Amino acid sequence: MAFLYLTGMGVKQDYEKAFNIFTELRKKGNEEAIYYLGYYYEKGIIVPQNYKKALEYYMQASEYIAAQNSIAKLYLNGFGVAKDNTKAFEWFLKSAEQDYPDSQYELSCMYYNGIGVAKDRAKAFYWAQRGAILGYAKAQYALGTMYDSGVDVPQDYKKAFEWYSKAADQGNVESEYAVGHAYSLGLGVPENEDKAFEWINRAYQHGSLEAKVQLGFLYFRGEGVAKNMNKAYELWASAEKKGHQGAGKVLRSMKSYVSANN
Repeated sequence: MAFLYLTGMGVKQDYEKAFNIFTELRKKGNEEAIYYLGYYYEKGIIVPQNYKKALEYYMQASEYIAAQNSIAKLYLNGFGVAKDNTKAFEWFLKSAEQDYPDSQYELSCMYYNGIGVAKDRAKAFYWAQRGAILGYAKAQYALGTMYDSGVDVPQDYKKAFEWYSKAADQGNVESEYAVGHAYSLGLGVPENEDKAFEWINRAYQHGSLEAKVQLGFLYFRGEGVAKNMNKAYELWASAEKKGHQGAGKVLRSMKSYVSANN
């Protein structure tokens, strides 16, 4: 019932009621309740945000896999405790071995980049694959990028597209853009301008600056949408204002190209 009040699933959301129930359950040693009390303090829900106190609760519930994941993230970011990548890795591993997909994804990133552990691309692939198979969108995207780039695994655009698609269907923005990019260039899937525009536009609508820039090219060339150079200029100018480093250069070079060819 406490979780339902916390999330508003089937009942009116009531953070205070949920907190009170979790507090009572904590007295009975309920680890899930203890974890959620830590969550309240980590996120600052109806109580002052306090990472140190959140960590104390998470440590009390350290056999609970979600708590293990949260402990790892506090160590990874240095919130409420001294930053310690090695300890972050150890706690992610505990929950990853119990099939907690976010921890599997985080382990993959740590192995891939050599954070808290020696760099090992084969293990990065292994953990991304485990998380992806469990349906975790971030892991699916990571696995897609590995097949896409062919780094330490045979390059396979078809498999990359399959994993991008699974993640994109869950709303993963990076994957939405990757699916559109694949349709645009015919990587692992037949080239399709209409679908390229659909997916790149979806990623743009969800906040991707890279998609905004690419959408400009689609408008500029009239691929999957009516040609509209002014719309392209508008998108590139907006992307530059939002901090995309290459957008301004694209805008100026395309205006120069048009001027020189008219």
